[in-house]
Amino acid sequence: RRENIVIQMNVDRTNLAAGEYESKIIIKAEKAEAKRVSIKMSVPKSELQLSTTMADFGIGTAVDLERSSQSIKFNNHGQAVVDWGLSSSARWIGLRYQQKVVGRQSLTGTLLSSTSDEVEIFIQKIDELPTGQHQSEIEISDGSRSETIQVRLSKVGEINGTVIDLETERILNSVQLQLRSIDSQQLVDLTSTVGQFQLPFSRDGRYQISVQSESYIPRTETFIT
Repeated sequence: RRENIVIQMNVDRTNLAAGEYESKIIIKAEKAEAKRVSIKMSVPKSELQLSTTMADFGIGTAVDLERSSQSIKFNNHGQAVVDWGLSSSARWIGLRYQQKVVGRQSLTGTLLSSTSDEVEIFIQKIDELPTGQHQSEIEISDGSRSETIQVRLSKVGEINGTVIDLETERILNSVQLQLRSIDSQQLVDLTSTVGQFQLPFSRDGRYQISVQSESYIPRTETFIT
């Protein structure tokens, strides 16, 4: 008596490396010749999806910039496992991965199907950077393609101090200050009611600071940042 039996086969592509796969199964039955069935399947490459391609730290002093950080999250929504690599050539870009600071400018990892990972970007060696705008990039690759994450910041300098009476060393309560760039003629004015001041500047160079207070002779000093 002839009888047909349907055998349903399923394959699991999850967390396999992308590529072509082939295998065989052997079907045996009593009083029948064994049959070999060839099975083939393809696992497509997975692509990393980034949460952003820009890490903009904005404008800040060295202290402000060193305190800030940004996170880049990447996801694997495909079935294949992804081996990723991340690198940067800029010394001022710091990387923190799995709560640890990476001591080099590159790192690698593996991302399973339907999982995500995260790398924290922070600013380091900020004192080596002059004031002004800075931009560099981080490259992340999944083996078949790469994407670029732009990292940028604008560092401003800061001059701070206290205005005092030289004879009595008393802090002057009301002073008018002006910071002038000799190179660009840019001016920053400030009135302080407590004698203390913080004057920002956007470029390193030659500056003049002028101080005035009632009943005192105005004073001007020149210095280089």
